[in-house]
Amino acid sequence: MRAKESDKQYIYERDLGICFHCGKPVKRNKMTLDHYYPKSLGGTLNCFNLVCSCKTCNRLKKSIVPKDWEVVNIELFKRAIKDKRINLSGLGASYEEVVNLSLKVDQIIRNRINVIFEAPGIRFYVRDNRIIKIVHFHMEMEALDYI
Repeated sequence: MRAKESDKQYIYERDLGICFHCGKPVKRNKMTLDHYYPKSLGGTLNCFNLVCSCKTCNRLKKSIVPKDWEVVNIELFKRAIKDKRINLSGLGASYEEVVNLSLKVDQIIRNRINVIFEAPGIRFYVRDNRIIKIVHFHMEMEALDYI
């Protein structure tokens, strides 16, 4: 399966036509999409996992998992929500509410079906550039030890 042309254009514009890896300008017709968390290891076609790449960098990266993949995917997820590239239909939450909740996201969990973004007390289940479910959960306060 390939990324939609509209997603490819969005990623090119989001990344300002600059290769995410080497920082050099890339012409739109020479750009490749790199699965930041590698497709061969379960990386998705979600726009928060795709970055603008020159052909050389994409070829050299292969299936290497970047050390900062979690931070990058979280920041690109937040950006995609702000840019209205993540489908929120059917959630029963306003766009503004989802944006505000997403700003608190600080963890990412990958499984075979969804990508789960987590903030204190909340989880976003994402599949195919769509939040399919938001789960609120109670967090226990941990006792603080003062030494």
